Amino acid sequence: MALNQGNYYILVTESTVKLTYVRTVPEPGMIAAERDPEKGKRADNVRRAKTMFLDIGQSNSWDYMGTFTSACADPSSDIRAIPKWINNWNTNHHAKIRYLMIFELGEKGSRLHAHVLLKDVPSEFVREYTSAEYSKLPRDVKRLYAQYMTEKGTRLATCPWWSFGWSTLVPVDGSPKVVSYMSKYMTKQNLALTTRFGGQSFLVSKGLNRPQKQKVPVDIAATMWDRVPSGSWCSSFRGDDGFLLSSCFIMDKDKLSPDLWEYYSQIFNNLQSGF
Repeated sequence: MALNQGNYYILVTESTVKLTYVRTVPEPGMIAAERDPEKGKRADNVRRAKTMFLDIGQSNSWDYMGTFTSACADPSSDIRAIPKWINNWNTNHHAKIRYLMIFELGEKGSRLHAHVLLKDVPSEFVREYTSAEYSKLPRDVKRLYAQYMTEKGTRLATCPWWSFGWSTLVPVDGSPKVVSYMSKYMTKQNLALTTRFGGQSFLVSKGLNRPQKQKVPVDIAATMWDRVPSGSWCSSFRGDDGFLLSSCFIMDKDKLSPDLWEYYSQIFNNLQSGF
């Protein structure tokens, strides 16, 4: 592989390897050139937010994936109130529940849905639905969570402390794959809704692991990029002059051989340690 001049980075989360190339990086204090607003600025914003959501999500091990539905039709109130409610619950119960949260307005009655990933969840925060309660759930909810049925009934749980509408929680056994599923809610409309009333495109609690990409020395970058399997997801951008401005490969752990996963993980760990 012939290297382009520029900067190379690696980020390894619990479930992915990300290799990034950037042609130029602004010096500290410099203002990067603004993009033409007619050249997909909104699409770039959604892509950037989704990438950040995936990076944070895949850097943590989750206990539950779920949805809190509010009967209130005022998103300006609830988008701030729902995370505050979790924080207050933590304070009152000496807990440290962490969350990653995105909002959407439901099609029926414009009810607000908070789609969440939760970690460090104490047992008293959740309770499995009884058969009677499960039978009263909306049909579309039961259809969505049908894959979680077990011989004993359903693994679908509720939060008995949430009294403002529906709550549905599914144990995900630490799997980071649910982050990719949750990213489907990262749409332009949902990001605009959350940003308008919540101040940011999605809400992140304190205490979550944050990904830190590592710069790759040029002398090993060529080998690392050469070992990217054919068919790996890739995105790239070129300037008006046709030259590559940036590119990104994302490889899922379950699609890599154990040896290749270990190879990238070892490089990332060594770079983090300063070796």
